[in-house]
Amino acid sequence: MESYKNQWLVNKVDDATSKKLSLDLKISIELSKILVSRGITDFKSAEHYFRPREQHFHNPFLMKGMDISVLRLKSAIEENQNILIYGDYDVDGTCSVALMVRFLKKINASVQYYQPHRETEGYGVSLKSVRWSVKNKIDLVIALDCGIKDLLAAEALKKSNIDLIICDHHKPGEELPEAFTILNPKQEDCNYPFKELCGCGIGLKLIQAYVEKFNLQFNFNSLYQLAAVATAADVVPLKDENRLITYLGLKEINISPINPLKILFSNLKKEGSINIGDLIFKVAPRINAAGRLDTAILAADFLISDSKEAINILKEIEKNNEQRKNLDEQTTFQALEFLNNQPKKRFTNFVHSNKWHKGVVGIVASRIIEKHYKPTIVLTDDGDVLTGSARSVKDFDIY
Repeated sequence: MESYKNQWLVNKVDDATSKKLSLDLKISIELSKILVSRGITDFKSAEHYFRPREQHFHNPFLMKGMDISVLRLKSAIEENQNILIYGDYDVDGTCSVALMVRFLKKINASVQYYQPHRETEGYGVSLKSVRWSVKNKIDLVIALDCGIKDLLAAEALKKSNIDLIICDHHKPGEELPEAFTILNPKQEDCNYPFKELCGCGIGLKLIQAYVEKFNLQFNFNSLYQLAAVATAADVVPLKDENRLITYLGLKEINISPINPLKILFSNLKKEGSINIGDLIFKVAPRINAAGRLDTAILAADFLISDSKEAINILKEIEKNNEQRKNLDEQTTFQALEFLNNQPKKRFTNFVHSNKWHKGVVGIVASRIIEKHYKPTIVLTDDGDVLTGSARSVKDFDIY
């Protein structure tokens, strides 16, 4: 392990604000300064932080495109149109699919779901899925955790008279897809007050808007659980709505977990309360394993299932996870061996092998940074094309 000299840097905060907050909350000045450094500067923001409630969610209609998205979804349901829920193959995308499918089934919509195969289709809305949508007479596609850069697929869907609603949290490019509408708080002209939701979080906002617009009686407890798993796994900042989602989700998981999570934790013989570490290190790797080595649909089926069939699906997921762990360990060992033969005074970590599985290169890149804290690129062969994953260090934008 390379050694580095670290120095604690204490955030500078406004003394007057800290003193006032200390008096208002009747807490020490030291604790008050910590809160102020986290953006908690008055009684109201402190109440939101220490006593999070559903009422603290931002108005979903502040997000650009929300009004038209809700109306399009309403017309699709009223006209019994075929709706396709499309999600990425990682935890965020899979939880997004499960969240939206669960909701639409509850309100009796005609819904199907699709996730691309990592090996044959790759990330994003694939052209193969467009052909599948045409063949299956899909009228509306809701893409979650992907789509913001899928210009060709969006154009192909439009030419096929299939509307596309994109719910994505990734940074938009200079050119936006020709979608029916786009929900992404990172759009330059979107005034939504919180920009760091994951894809599943944006899907949740769409559902919140729909429920509010049409005054539905709907229990969000199961959806908070899925959104909490996605939020934890996607390593988005745990503040504002992300913190609220995680709090509400964990609360419900510990009170009344949805069937798949109940089965999973029972299988793990988990004792005591479930915390965010359990979501990150126990739930997320298993959900991810399906999309890394086979098809993420397996994990989506599991998260959607409220029957005993979920037990059999989990057995397949566990097999995938064991295989993933073995590949992860082998590839990490080989990659570190390659790096040991490279100059120690290098600026980056760069490794490649045509024998590595592309489903684990992202994990391996993260493992390498733990040992050698430098921008890291791990590549493998995908036919005539090199594919891989990159990870960076603080203050170095590899993008």
